[in-house]
Amino acid sequence: MQVFRIDTLPGVYQAVTFRDLSSWQSRLTNYNAEPLRSVWPDPKTGYVVDPSLPDATFRAFSAGCFVIRENLLADEALATVFEIAAELLPVTVDGERCLIVNVLAFFNALFPQATEWEVSPGSGQPGTVRRGCFKAARLGRAPLFKIPQNPSDAIYCASGEEQMYDFYEAVQNGGYTGLSFVEQLVVG
Repeated sequence: MQVFRIDTLPGVYQAVTFRDLSSWQSRLTNYNAEPLRSVWPDPKTGYVVDPSLPDATFRAFSAGCFVIRENLLADEALATVFEIAAELLPVTVDGERCLIVNVLAFFNALFPQATEWEVSPGSGQPGTVRRGCFKAARLGRAPLFKIPQNPSDAIYCASGEEQMYDFYEAVQNGGYTGLSFVEQLVVG
């Protein structure tokens, strides 16, 4: 089994933001594995930040989530992954219907003693996870997930023959762009 941290690539590919972001961002853009659909405003003022950059299948928006076009759900493997592990929040970007992928699966699977941490400059204490070490036995079956140590900052995926639905494999096989996969450590 492999585990990857999934990073979007703003500055390399197009990213998305919204003209009326201040009216809803503070209460609705903390993508920390909690459902938002019941309070979602369905913003229609999205736009690409730098249209001169290459377009991507997965676009950056905010830490802990990414934006896809609605037609990506035609890929059955990805549609199943999103159905199992996330909620899809509707947005409109430059007049096109898109979706924010808000991952809801949450596993307390990090092995803190073997994890590499970013050290907080002021306190010298461990801050965010640089490279996680995951306990395989504590990982659930969801193909995408978050962890309690940084739920609003990072999305992870498990890959390998143990995974019935494999996000990493679906992205690689589909030739999709806009994400990088940073391998993490896994222990039994």
